[in-house]
Amino acid sequence: MNPALRFVAGSCIAVGLLSVANAAQPSVPVQQDAARRAPAAQLVDPNSVGKWALQALALVDRGQLAQLWDGASPTMKQRVKREDFVAGVQASRHGLAAIEGREWLVISRQLGDGQSIPGGEYVTAEFLLRLRQGPPRTELVTFHRDEDRTWRFMGYSVR
Repeated sequence: MNPALRFVAGSCIAVGLLSVANAAQPSVPVQQDAARRAPAAQLVDPNSVGKWALQALALVDRGQLAQLWDGASPTMKQRVKREDFVAGVQASRHGLAAIEGREWLVISRQLGDGQSIPGGEYVTAEFLLRLRQGPPRTELVTFHRDEDRTWRFMGYSVR
C-alpha cells in the first residue's frame, strides 16, 4: 500500500479506536476535583472542531492538499512527506462523484498512547459525505494538540 494511504488510513483508524478505560470508576467528588484541576487548554469546543474540519475539507475539495499539509501538525509532517500526503488523499478521493453535501456525525476526543500512534491529544470530526451518484461515504478529519497547545491538522480519510 502507498505510504501516504497507509498513514492517512492508519492514523484515522488508530485514532478512532483509541479509548481511555478505567477499571474502577472514581467517585463524583474525585471527578469534579479532577475537572477543576484540568487546565482549560485541554478543553476543546466541539463547535470549533467542526469549523476547523470544514475548513480542512474545503481545502481538500479544492485540491489544495499541499497547503493543508503546510499547516499540519509537526507530528504529522514527521510521519508523511508532503508529496505522499497529497498523492494519498488524491488517490482516496479518485473516482468519487460530485459532492452534494456533507453533515457532521460526531466529534470525539482521544488520547494517543505513544505506541500505535504518537502520544498526545487528538480530536476527530466525522462527516457523512453525500455524493450525486453512489452510496454516501464517511470522512474523518483529525487534529492533534501540539506542544505549543495549538490544535493542528493531523489526518484525513474517506471511506
